[in-house]
Formats: sequence, structure tokens, C-alpha cells
Amino acid sequence: MKLLSILLCAVSASAFAQQKTNDFYSRVTSQLSPQLKEILVKQMATHGLNKTTLDKQRLVAYSLRDFQNNVANDSMYFGYSGNRGSSFANCMENMEGRNGRYSKPDTLWSFFGGGLSFDARYTYDSHDSLLSVYYVGIHSRVVYTRDNAGNAIITEAFDSTGNQITHTATYSAYDNQNRKILDSTDQSNKTNYAYGQGVDSSIHYTWATATAAWEQAYMALDIYNNAGTPTVHYQFSPAGSNAWDSAFRVSYTYNANGFLTLALTSIYDDLNNSWRDVNKEIFDYTGNHPFYSYYETLENTPSGWVGDNKFACQTNNAGNWDVFYGFAWNNTTNVWDTSRRINFTYNNLDLISTLETYRYDNTIGSFEANPFQLETYYYKTYIVPNAVDVIHAVAAEISAYPNPVSGNLHIGGNIGNQDVSMQIISITGVRLFNASGNWQSMNKDIDMSGFANGVYYLLIKDGNGNKIAAKQIIKA
Repeated sequence: MKLLSILLCAVSASAFAQQKTNDFYSRVTSQLSPQLKEILVKQMATHGLNKTTLDKQRLVAYSLRDFQNNVANDSMYFGYSGNRGSSFANCMENMEGRNGRYSKPDTLWSFFGGGLSFDARYTYDSHDSLLSVYYVGIHSRVVYTRDNAGNAIITEAFDSTGNQITHTATYSAYDNQNRKILDSTDQSNKTNYAYGQGVDSSIHYTWATATAAWEQAYMALDIYNNAGTPTVHYQFSPAGSNAWDSAFRVSYTYNANGFLTLALTSIYDDLNNSWRDVNKEIFDYTGNHPFYSYYETLENTPSGWVGDNKFACQTNNAGNWDVFYGFAWNNTTNVWDTSRRINFTYNNLDLISTLETYRYDNTIGSFEANPFQLETYYYKTYIVPNAVDVIHAVAAEISAYPNPVSGNLHIGGNIGNQDVSMQIISITGVRLFNASGNWQSMNKDIDMSGFANGVYYLLIKDGNGNKIAAKQIIKA
């Protein structure tokens, strides 16, 4: 499975090289754990409904220029077919989209230090779910076999001769709600998943060659609140047959708006039979805006809590990030010192145009006049056929649940006895579902099990075409 993991992560190879030259930038988003980032993505999904879906722009190139040496450190180019390419749910995804992570390109070329460092070709099914990746430089492929709901049930890696690489085929199974219940890679690793009311668990195994049997590696347990967001993540280590010892936990705290304010990591001290806090990540917000305006990480040391990373963020009139201020911990004074600033600029469709990074000059007590790094995002405009023109968030007593959804999406609310239309719109503006009828008598359940995972919009109009409500829906 190790080689398959390398192949699956190869798309990030040039991004890693880029992070080495722009460490401050990478810390803005790379610091977050997958679960923490998932919490923030769900939280930030309430923002971003005011966007056009007719005239689209897709990311076609990215460049990073180092003014210190006046060289282009890194550049990437993307090619597309169909309507893919404009799939950033928010400005955080837009920032990270420089490596094609969200835009689903057909081709990706990356240049570093003046030479081609990465060349990948992608294919997709009719729902834009990834089917295969061909890595040109190493002549290897990863191929996905999917079920009717778009779930990957087989993931295979092939070498340059077209033969399947030994012990890299992963087989996955799902329940009737399209939740994963099994991942199994032959003689490598296996995970069983289970789901309950407000509690999910998974048991992870590794293959023991000496005994030719599966051995327990660890167990994970996630507890959720009524809003469906995690409150505690536990991890346990095996302690004999069907016995587990506590290893570590991450506790999540939310404010009155449901926004994440604290992620506290603790390890279990076997000697004292108690939890010991080792790391905390702190978030703060401006008003009821879901984008965090402050982020700080601290490590617990024998001398007390010591700073690791800190950012202060500002948003513009559109609600997107406008400025990031970075701080570095001073081990001598035990306070935060100002270190960096990133200025964001956006184009007419609220997509990031440039990121300018400035260093703080301690001798003059202010930021340098000129940026030392410039990141530029390049887009190409295209038209989505049969797309709605604009989606706006409209205040109406409409509910849509569960959200995120894996199967049926239930629409509720009291808007009177009138004829309406309900539509599901993809993030590229394509209508994927359309039903009309009288609100009080029509079927208001939408089966989304066959939709690919991602962001969609629920749009409800009255008989005259006026918008009654618009909500962002996450298919997971």
C-alpha cells in the first residue's frame, strides 16, 4: 500500500516543493488536520451563495515568483474538457486549488526550477468522478472502479508495463446510505467502519507476514453533537484480544453560532491514569461570519504553553479573506513577533487573482515596501450550457436535511399553498434535478445517492420564477 499512497499523493509533489519556498503560505492551510479541515469546510459552506453560475472561470495556470532571486520558482498549467474547472466552494479551497485539487483537470503540468517536474493525465465518468490518473514521468496509473452511486469500490495501481502492482489493490464496501464500511488492501492494511446514533468508530488492521493474519493497529471513535459536528475524537491502541488502551483524544469546542473555537489534543498518561493536554488550536471570528479571523496553535512544554503558529485574518466586502498576518513565537521573550503578511486580490467573479507575501522588517518596525513573493492565479472564462444565471441566498422558512447528505434530502417548511419548482444545481451551474408541483402536496424528498460528492445548490422558485429560497447542500 505504500507505493499506492505515493502515487495517490503524487499530485502534491510540486506543491510540496512550493511549500519549501513559501513556508508561511503552506502553514495557513496545511497545518490543519483532515478532520479539523472538514469541520471548517462544513462551517464555511454557509458562505459563498452569491455567485454567478452562467459565466464561469476555471483555473488554467498558477505561478510563484521569488523576487529575492527574481525567478519563477514554480508554475502549473491545467487543461480541461466539459464543464469542470470552477469548483471552489470558498476562498480557502481557491487558495489550495493551485495544484488542481478541486478543479478536476484533464491534464496537469508542473514546472519547478525551470524544468518539468510533474505531468499527470486524468479521466472522469459522466458524473465527473475520477476514474484514472496516469503519471507520465513514472509511466504508472491509478484506476478507480465505481458503483452506481459514484463510490470507489476498487482502487488499483499499475506499473509502467501495465501490470498491477502487488498488494496495492484496495477494495471498499458501503452501506445503503453510501457510508464506507470496509477498506481492504491485500496483505497490507484493512479498516472496518461502524456507525451509530451520534457515534462513529473504525478499527484499523495491518497484515502480519510472520503469522499471515490481520493484527489490530488502532481503533478510532468519533462522537458528534446534535448538529452533526464532532465533539471528541478518540484513538486507542490494542491491549490484547478485543481490549483497547486510550492513546490520545481531540476535543472540539464551538461558540453560539456553531463555529469551531478550540481543538484541544490530549494524550493519555498511563502512569497517572489521566489525560494530559499537549496541543491546542484556537479560532476566533468577527461577528457571525463563518470564516475564522484568528488562528493560533500552542504546544504544552515543561515550561508552559509555547506558541507554534498564529494568523490574524481580515475579510473584504464580499466576505472573502483579504489579508493574512503571520506571527512567529519568540522563545526569548515568550511573545508573538510579527513576521509575514499576505495580501489577497480577487477578480470580478471573486476568484483569487494574486497573493502577495511581505516580510516584516524588525529594524524599521513595519512591513517591507515590496513583496518578496508573488503568487498569481490565471483563469479562462467559459459558458455553462443551460445554467441558471445567479444564485442568491434568500431568507425563507425552508429546511433541508440532512446536510451533508448521502441519500435522500428532505425539504420542509411552510410557504403556503402555491406552485413551486425545486432544482438541484451543480457548482458549475448545471441543473441536475428539477421537479414542479404544489408545495403542500408534492414529494419533497430528493434522492442524491447517485450524485458525486461535492457542493450543490438547492433552488426553490415560485410559479412566476421568483426565488423563494436557495441553500448550499453538501453531498458526502
